[in-house]
Amino acid sequence: MGPVMLDRDRQRGAAVSVQPSMKFDDDRWDVPSPSPLPRPPVADEAEATRLQGQNAQILALLEKRPASNDELSRIARKYTGRLSEIRAWLKPQGKTIVIVDRNHGTGLVVYAIGPLEAE
Repeated sequence: MGPVMLDRDRQRGAAVSVQPSMKFDDDRWDVPSPSPLPRPPVADEAEATRLQGQNAQILALLEKRPASNDELSRIARKYTGRLSEIRAWLKPQGKTIVIVDRNHGTGLVVYAIGPLEAE
């Protein structure tokens, strides 16, 4: 492809060269993507979800003790989405995440794991 003239470049008398996308004819550039790290063996897919990332951190905290929205937001900015995912995982076990205290003045909310019927 030859040089392309832009309006501002025409005024200056300069040409801009546009390169076509690069394609390689040999195999030395065809590097395979690294394979993902193997996950630890788990009983089922729901268990695998439990063991990963922010969900795992929040679940571990709530299994130990109630936690405030301030604490949860330090783990995940969108902690409410993580709570929804954890609730879905807990539901078959007859559990959910419940609000145990709410201060409307400060906006502080405390969550805990509780029985499903408490929802």
